[in-house]
Amino acid sequence: MLFLILEDPSYLEPLRREVDDAIAKHGWSEKIINSLPLQDSFIREVNRMYPIFSLNCTRTVMHEPFTFSDGLTLPVSSRIGFPAGSTQRDPDYFENPLQFDGFRFAKLTTADARTEDKVNRWVASHVGSTNLV
Repeated sequence: MLFLILEDPSYLEPLRREVDDAIAKHGWSEKIINSLPLQDSFIREVNRMYPIFSLNCTRTVMHEPFTFSDGLTLPVSSRIGFPAGSTQRDPDYFENPLQFDGFRFAKLTTADARTEDKVNRWVASHVGSTNLV
């Protein structure tokens, strides 16, 4: 993250100003977390461009085989996941997917997030239960 800020220092001032404003408004408390959309966006974009894992959302089939709607069946103990790099750089989900835009997610409006669900397509780690069945 620091490397990307140093590589493009234009991010430094808006990120710093956002933190200063949040601290002035809320003090040093957990309330500042919801007042840092630029910080959140920058972190999300770093994770999107440089995912921590090569596979996202890995799951293990438990208890009984799992059958997809197309008929493909995974036996018990099978593991499945989604390739992080290709999904997070897919032009169907992200405009200019190969270009780093630290404020990409902050630019999405609430309406965009509700109708297109683009905000949650960046996930770079496990979320929720890891069991398919």
